[in-house]
Amino acid sequence: MQENFALLKRVLKKLHDAGCLNHIVLVGSWASYFYGLYFKSHDYRPLIRTSDIDFLIPNPRNVAPDLDLNLGRVFEELDFVKHFDRSGLIKYESKSLTIEFLVPEIGRGSGGPIKVKGLNITAQPLRFLNMLSEDLLVVQYEGMRIKVPDPVAYAFYKLIVSGRRFKKDKKAKDYDTAIDLIRFLKKQGMSRNITSYFNSLPKPWQKKVSSILEGANNLEILENA
Repeated sequence: MQENFALLKRVLKKLHDAGCLNHIVLVGSWASYFYGLYFKSHDYRPLIRTSDIDFLIPNPRNVAPDLDLNLGRVFEELDFVKHFDRSGLIKYESKSLTIEFLVPEIGRGSGGPIKVKGLNITAQPLRFLNMLSEDLLVVQYEGMRIKVPDPVAYAFYKLIVSGRRFKKDKKAKDYDTAIDLIRFLKKQGMSRNITSYFNSLPKPWQKKVSSILEGANNLEILENA
């Protein structure tokens, strides 16, 4: 994990120097690390068990038109190589980590990756990512401003996604991430935020979340939230 985190820091520094960090959000398991830093708490040190670095582009059409970066070259300087997926998505892979860009899927979806011109990359549209782009947290880290999703939104996102997983290990991983984070946030005095966010979800999503928690005999985690 330490070796991978050192490489992640180098990636973030490169993106910072390229003026790119303002346009992207660090999502996925690596975002969890920065929640502990933000709250300045040693009670939350999640075990990072992924080789993926996922960056969300909340508004791909709003990326500054005068921005013309070649992120492929930026990553090549860190010994990442391009990997072309059959769908047309381009990922960047090193020996230990893979970088992928994501965008919220709108409507019925485009059915394939989209090109983000200002960054010269392709991004994969996925459902529910709008949950991670509406409210953001900015973590000051070694002279950089790292954007991550609001932790409450991230926790509920992980719960919903866990219910859509087919592989048991990934389902369990997403569920555990969500529960651990909610428990931590309640200790940070954010119970009202959790209740408010849950009540703001569309009714079908609320039912989905409740069903997932009830199925795991953990519905009480929302009590007194």
